[in-house]
Amino acid sequence: MQTLAQIVVEHLIFFCRCEEEEMDPDSAVKLLEYACDSLDRCSELEKQAVLNIVMEMRQGAAQQGDTALVETLEEIRENLWQEEDEEEGS
Repeated sequence: MQTLAQIVVEHLIFFCRCEEEEMDPDSAVKLLEYACDSLDRCSELEKQAVLNIVMEMRQGAAQQGDTALVETLEEIRENLWQEEDEEEGS
């Protein structure tokens, strides 16, 4: 499951950071939204695997001084399953 989670996170990073030359921005946003909608249907175990990869990659990026990647991963972490977190906090 870790390998699949890694692939998912790498795609999320790409969609968040891609330039117009790489992909149409509207298409990137649509794919990012689709990915997030799909991730909402994950089991708790799958969600935890994705979050673990995000945090591992964030730690590695921080150690390498890649602040742009750290910020992207933090944004991803904050936005994954945000609606569920907000509902639980209510």
